[in-house]
Amino acid sequence: MGFLGHPLHRANLPAPRAGGSRGGTFSWLDLDGDADLDYFIAGEYFVPGGNGLIEAQMHLYRNDSGGMNAAPSAPSNLAAIVGEGGVVRLTWDPAGDDHTPSTALTYDLDLYRNGVPVASPHRLPEPGSVSAVQEWVLTGLSDGAYAWTLRAVDSAYNGGPLAQGLFNVGTAASVEESAELPRAYAFDRNYPNPFNPATTFRFALPERADVELAVFDLAGRLVARVVNETLPPGVHEIRWNAGDLASGAYFVRLSTAEFTRTRRVLLLK
Repeated sequence: MGFLGHPLHRANLPAPRAGGSRGGTFSWLDLDGDADLDYFIAGEYFVPGGNGLIEAQMHLYRNDSGGMNAAPSAPSNLAAIVGEGGVVRLTWDPAGDDHTPSTALTYDLDLYRNGVPVASPHRLPEPGSVSAVQEWVLTGLSDGAYAWTLRAVDSAYNGGPLAQGLFNVGTAASVEESAELPRAYAFDRNYPNPFNPATTFRFALPERADVELAVFDLAGRLVARVVNETLPPGVHEIRWNAGDLASGAYFVRLSTAEFTRTRRVLLLK
């Protein structure tokens, strides 16, 4: 078996993905019971020199290193080149990591228009949502002020700090004034998920609000109250360490007087 995970990536490449007519499936879990995450992928692959022949393959990558893995640094020099017809090219300088080469880091990209989350890029079968690149093209954007956030993800699915960029499409409004504060409530997916033992929750508040972020088990019992306080408007990130809980699925509920949303998370030890 090969290796995918902290602190080394022996192939020095992003996580593998299937190349065939139907793509593939992937998952990460602790296959060998050594309290770290391993990686499994299955899918259809073109046979080299096979004149279009496709075969099914399964690959298992075991994390067999016991060292600690630091999160990547933040990507830098975020820039946006706005063209006609709502086409925008986002560029950035790569992040760094202690064990994953810069060319193997992937990136997780989120986009906000006038403070409201916009559908993020389709998730690929590898860490991060936009692959191991240093640019991404967005098309068909409506007029408005946009903010975009970017974080690097290493081969152990460890996400680094957020970097933020701003740009404007088709309006003279100040991007700095209109893009930074959310216009609506939102509760994004946690990252990473599955996780062990910590994960980060991100949510947006358009106004000052009393916020409760609570965790429940599958039977509906409260197991943790991560946040229970009044918070100012803006995008908030809360890191939660579940080291004292057993492996399994949990529900996390974000609630205010005006907004409630629940997400399912998976703790794997």
